[in-house]
Amino acid sequence: MAVLCGEAVAVGWTSFGFRPMLLHAGVNAGILVIFSAAMLGYQLLRHRPVRTFFEQSFGLGDIVMMIAVVPLFVPGSYVRFLLVSCLAALAWWMVKRTETIPFAGIMAFVLGVYVLCKTFGLWN
Repeated sequence: MAVLCGEAVAVGWTSFGFRPMLLHAGVNAGILVIFSAAMLGYQLLRHRPVRTFFEQSFGLGDIVMMIAVVPLFVPGSYVRFLLVSCLAALAWWMVKRTETIPFAGIMAFVLGVYVLCKTFGLWN
């Protein structure tokens, strides 16, 4: 994941420039904080203990993956990336019906599809 994060910074730097990449990364990190607070609030509304949030609901790999790809996207595209990843995870769960969802792996798959689409000019 450290290599992915380093590569994401390098790609973001070459694509947008250093300062815009930092600005995008900051806004995207803020979006992650808002999403995390919303998920945590949902857990509290369901009367689940806060200490089990990261043990049962959300894994460390999921968080690391979301943080690692932050420099790759402008904020609107990052929200779309997260939305498509969530929809892909939901589709995967509807087929498999397992207790847990490998969200980091699904995000990596969606990122791979995104990179292929960008490479072949299918995604602006």
